[in-house]
Amino acid sequence: MLQLLSSGSVKTDRRVQIKMPKLVVEELDRLFPDTDRSRLLTQLALEAILTKLRFTNRPGLGVIASSEQAGLDTLWDYLEEREHGNPRR
Repeated sequence: MLQLLSSGSVKTDRRVQIKMPKLVVEELDRLFPDTDRSRLLTQLALEAILTKLRFTNRPGLGVIASSEQAGLDTLWDYLEEREHGNPRR
């Protein structure tokens, strides 16, 4: 699937609108200045799908993934609070 999308032979036929903290968008633009956001987010989504499938086939990794996801959720909450001017102390 990843090879098909990276080759450009798969038609883009679905539009998805997402909302992200401004800080995340600015960081993406800084780290990947010459990369189309749509392409970048598609690649990230594919990596998430492949990771999920790998964890499904190896249940022991699921515990590690859950722990990492909890950390990412905490970071996301922090970024949203920071963007809206309500930083945690």
